Formats: sequence, structure tokens, C-alpha cells
Amino acid sequence: MRKVSYVVLFCLAALTSLSSAFATSSYLNLARQRYPRITGTRLDSCNLCHTGGSSRGLYGQAYQNSGRNFAAIESQDSDGDGFINLSELNALTFPGDRNDFTKTNLYFPSVSNTASHFTGFAITNTSSDRATLVLSAYRSSGQAVPGGAGVSGYKILEMPAHSQIANLAYELFGSGLQLDGGWVRLASPHAGVLGFSLNFDDRLGSLDGTTAPASAPANLILPELKSVEIALVNPSETQTVTANLIPFDDQGRQQNPLSVQIPANGRYAGRSETLFPSSFIDAGGYLKVSASGGIVAEESIDSSGDEVSTLGGIDVSGGGLQLYSPQFAAGGNTWRSTLTLINLENSPTSLTLSFISNDGLELGKSTTIDVGANARLVISDPSVFGLPAVPDNLLEGYVRIASSATRVAGVVTFGDPADTRFRTSLPCVAQGGTDLVFSQVAVDDTWFTGLAAVNANSVPADVTISVFRTDGSPAATGYSRIEPNSRFSKLLTQLVPNLPLLGKGYFTVHSSQPLFSFAVFGTQSLSVLSAIPPQ
Repeated sequence: MRKVSYVVLFCLAALTSLSSAFATSSYLNLARQRYPRITGTRLDSCNLCHTGGSSRGLYGQAYQNSGRNFAAIESQDSDGDGFINLSELNALTFPGDRNDFTKTNLYFPSVSNTASHFTGFAITNTSSDRATLVLSAYRSSGQAVPGGAGVSGYKILEMPAHSQIANLAYELFGSGLQLDGGWVRLASPHAGVLGFSLNFDDRLGSLDGTTAPASAPANLILPELKSVEIALVNPSETQTVTANLIPFDDQGRQQNPLSVQIPANGRYAGRSETLFPSSFIDAGGYLKVSASGGIVAEESIDSSGDEVSTLGGIDVSGGGLQLYSPQFAAGGNTWRSTLTLINLENSPTSLTLSFISNDGLELGKSTTIDVGANARLVISDPSVFGLPAVPDNLLEGYVRIASSATRVAGVVTFGDPADTRFRTSLPCVAQGGTDLVFSQVAVDDTWFTGLAAVNANSVPADVTISVFRTDGSPAATGYSRIEPNSRFSKLLTQLVPNLPLLGKGYFTVHSSQPLFSFAVFGTQSLSVLSAIPPQ
């Protein structure tokens, strides 16, 4: 009889174990159905909800307490690491492990793949470790791009250490991708991943790019308001954001704001001339975006020709008391530079501007200009420095901007004198760096890459420039010295001897002193030009 009892108990235990296993398998299948991207990844196991055996982890407990409803706990942060469960699942990090979370979030706010407009990505893993990337594509409505024949709404990539991925949108998400004005999020549980994107047309009549921001502040500045297309992205995966678009004129006077609602994962886009009165737009001015949650902003600025320059939003809490434009060139038949400066605070300031040559000598004379609270100053030629408005010969160097009282932000735009052939824009630099990464290299019979770097220090800067192929292998290295208060502006082929022809890759700059720097690349004929800010 006792033997029979043992057998019965053993059978009951086995049945209980099998029942638990079947239940766990059933719940995991439900997770796969709701979150298809976890299939085949490290999250595709009982460890999603359990810490070992039948013991539930923090996420498993939340799932049980919700009545086993995955959707009900998506907006919760079960492990208290600062990321909601849905974000962690989409980024392939464990939502029940507070030590496993997204180390990198990058946002590409304007992505297209149509018959005439394309987006390219340059993504660099600067770390010494392999990195897992999850790229997710969204439509303006906030809906993920649906999978189907020849297209996927997300892409999981493994990047070796120090490598680069340089692909067009359809190469990442499939040849069937149709996307006109969407956006892409990159999430990774690894640090050290940087991004840069390019938007261009099928004729290469227009091309420019921006670095992918890694944060989404609630208050931003878009420094141009005339002839621009504005794009705003709400990166929240669960919450609608209200964004107030507040135009200011050059004197700092606020005009009537416009309020827009952007759904979770949504994108809003509009032309300035349709959003605000043309009488105001034609006079210039800039736009402040104040949102109820984090926002990513970008604007595309039209030129007199086909060329478009692109600028990311500037954090209102950023800027500085001193800025540098590492390049300012005017004169001859090739270059024109425009400097746009915005007072970020509600008090007036005085700006002292100095135009300094490559060898550290002042060009013309410094000038001091009063700028009102929240006002904007535009300098479109070198006459402000006591020089001819259109010099017969090319004048080039850098501009130092010093504010007496308030933080200012700035943008410099380069183009041809007629503003019809090429144009690119990038922010002025408030903080120098000793280790910089530039996420794009193009050096061949069609393309060139150039680098400008300012040493504003009182001692020389010894500079090492290292160029890498997409697999992370070194292509070539060059060495330079920049004397105090001087700069160089040269082609990469001049700075790095024996540089091979490259259509992809990236380069780094290491300096013994902080540098203010940026790079450009474009066609040898200067039909297009794009700035590459340092990261």
C-alpha cells in the first residue's frame, strides 16, 4: 500500500510539473505573439518572467498581478530602472532586471524611402565590445511600419567593436519599404553607439544630414523660420505629447503660438508658411518648441535653388557664454557664410565677435553688438568686422562669440554666393573636445571630406587623425600640430597621408588640447555639401 502511495505522489508531482511547464510555455507563446521581435533572442525564454525555476522575477510578478495581461503592464517600470516595460521589450532588455536597460537611445526624426527621396544611416560602435542594435521604423501616425512582403518594421543588428554600418533605409528595413516622412528609433543595451543620417534626392540636387540626438528635451529652439519644413517627433511609446510652437521675431517679441498634439511614437510635420502668417515669416525670426514631454525636432531650410540644409533642434538649456564657429568664409566666387545667434534668456546681452585667421591673427576688427532678451542676430557678410561685404579674395578663418551676460546659441550656414548650388548648416560649438568621432568618410573621384579644427588654447595642440573602414580596421593615420589660437581647414587627404579611396567609414580626432571642430563632405564639383558635427 505504501509503495502505491509513493507511486501516486510521484505521478501527481510529475503532472504538476508538466502543468507548470505547459502553462509557462503558453505564457511565453503569448509574449511572442504580442512582441514578435523577442523571438529567437535572449528574451525568448522562461527568464523573461522567472529568475530561476518557478520563482517569478519583478516582471513576472507584475504580469501575474495584472491577471496575466501583458498590455496592462506595458507602461509600468517593473524593475525601477527608469525605462517602462514596453521600451525594454522593444530594446531587447529584460524588464525585470534593473541592471539590464537601454544604454543608448538615438532618434532619426526624418526618414524617407520613396521613388525620389532617400535616407541613409551611418551608425558607429565606438566601444571595444560587440553591440546589439534594435532599429524601429514608424509612420507619422505613430504606428510601427508593418511587416510584409519585402519589408520589416524593425531590424536587429549585431555590430562588432569599432565597426560602422552605412546603409540606406531600404537596405535595413527591406526593399519593399515605403516611407514618406517617418522616423526611426535606435535602441541598444550597449553604450558607445553613435548615429548620423543623410537625406537626399534621386538627382543629388539636395543632400544634407544631422547627427542623431540621444536625448529628447521638452524645450527646443529651431533657429530659422523662413522657408522651412518643421518636423517634431514624440519618442514616448505610451503618452501623447502637446507641443506649443512659439514664434519669435528678431527683436525677441513672441507671436501667437500654435499647439499641436503628437501621439505616442508619432511625428508632426508642417511648412512654416502654412503654420504662421507670411507677413511675419518673411521678416525672419525663429521658433521655440515647448512640449509637455520629451520631443525631438528638426528643420529643413530651403535655398534659392534645390539645395536644402538641415538643422536639429537646440536645447534651450544649452548654448554658452562663449561660442565658436570653426569656419567662416566669404569672398571670391565660391563661398558665403551666414552666422545666426540667438539669446536664450529673458535678459539682454552684448556679444563681442572676432574674426580670426588660420594663423591666429585678427581679420578686420572685433565688434560688439547689443542683443535683446530672446532676440536673434543674423550676420551674413564680413562687413560687421570692418571688411568689405563681398571681398575680392577669399577670407577664411573662425569666429569667436563672447556674451557678456546670457547664454547664446548659434548656427553657421555655408553656401555659394548666389545660394543656388550648395548649402549646409550646423550649430556653433560651445564646448571643445579632445576625443571626437566623425561618422562619415567619403574620399574618391566624386567625393571629398574636409576637416576644420580650432585650437583656442594658449599652448599648441598635437592632433592624431585616424580613419577606419566599416569593419573597424585602420585605413590610415595622420598627425598635425595646431598652434595656439590658430586652426586648420584642410582636406582629409591632406591631413592623412596614404589615405585609400573610401566610400564608407568614419574617422576620429584625438588632441592633446580641446578643439572646436567639424567636418564636411561633398562632391568634388560642389554640387552638394553636408556638414558632419563631431560626436
